[in-house]
Amino acid sequence: QQSQQQQQPVHSQRALDQTKRLLDEMTGKVEELSGSLQASSHENVHLHGAMGRLEQEVVLLRNEREAQARLLRQKDEHAAKLSQQLQERADYIESLHQEQQQQQ
Repeated sequence: QQSQQQQQPVHSQRALDQTKRLLDEMTGKVEELSGSLQASSHENVHLHGAMGRLEQEVVLLRNEREAQARLLRQKDEHAAKLSQQLQERADYIESLHQEQQQQQ
């Protein structure tokens, strides 16, 4: 009976030690996961900021493209007007030339 009483504290001590070891392991894992979550959170903040900057750049590029398209349309319209004026002048010169030949 006495040996059973002596063994019981030894078993209890082993169980306590094992529980403490498990608790320490779990605490370490929880701390590791917590650190990982914090790192992920910081990374998400950085990614969110990068996405915001990219969205701003897309808007700027779209605005620039639209401005260039407007400028090209204006240049095309101007070129068409110049072409029309040149054709009218060429027609006028041709008519003068024909008139001059008829008079001779």
